[in-house]
Amino acid sequence: MVRTRLSFPIDRLRHEILGQLEFYLSPDNMATDLYLRQQMDSQGWIRIEVLASFKRVQAKTADVNLVRDVLGLSAYAEIRGEWVRSTEGWEKFVLPTAEPSVVDAEVAQSLLMQADDPEDDDEEDVVFVMDREGQPQPWMPGRPR
Repeated sequence: MVRTRLSFPIDRLRHEILGQLEFYLSPDNMATDLYLRQQMDSQGWIRIEVLASFKRVQAKTADVNLVRDVLGLSAYAEIRGEWVRSTEGWEKFVLPTAEPSVVDAEVAQSLLMQADDPEDDDEEDVVFVMDREGQPQPWMPGRPR
């Protein structure tokens, strides 16, 4: 059962996957799912590919990108890069033997790699100019910024 209230319709497949993923991340499941808790790092992060590998998710899709996209719809999941954690009391479920978290370091490294991407240098910056009433106005050469 999907816990997140969406303001737009989604297809049946995404709806079913969302319900399953929200169940896995729920406090009720975490309280009894030792395997999933063993996959958590010290900050409660779990690799998205772990959730995507579960039989009930695999029965619906083998596409990790779809799983990541569906997790992005959930009000009960927080995503950083390739990692996800529950937004509801994950702290209670971290095991004392959990590995130190590398999530912030991995995300920062990923952002640095993207910043160093030479293909991005060709993109132009977009400038929005507001008029006195706060309405966006198109920029024109010679017009003061």
